[in-house]
Amino acid sequence: MRHLKVLIVEDNVADARLQQFALGAQVFDCAVTWVDSIDGAVEHFNRRIEETGGADTDVVLLDGMVGSEDASELLIYMKLDPLLKDVPVVVTTGSRDPRRHEAWITQGAESVMQKCFEIEDLESGLSALEAYARDVA
Repeated sequence: MRHLKVLIVEDNVADARLQQFALGAQVFDCAVTWVDSIDGAVEHFNRRIEETGGADTDVVLLDGMVGSEDASELLIYMKLDPLLKDVPVVVTTGSRDPRRHEAWITQGAESVMQKCFEIEDLESGLSALEAYARDVA
């Protein structure tokens, strides 16, 4: 069985629920944690590191703008931490500005995914996350 631990960092409740729903529809098993701020993500990581000795997250879905904070805030924080720097981050955004997308990639995001309003498109986009799933017994 394939298992994926996902951290969703999203301030819009509807978007977070839609992502959780779409992840639940995948053929691999997902454990999803949702936080609504950059500070919430930092607290989550600190708690997981204290409890497990590592990030204990397979992939982060990070909103491009979380409240008034740009995704860059968390990307830079993670890339500077030796225990977080290898955790893949996918930035989800409504922005179509290629300069912003390039900046997030330069700052360490694995990819940038355009926010979708059709559940089928979102499910299709999130199916690519299976690459980060781990085999569990």
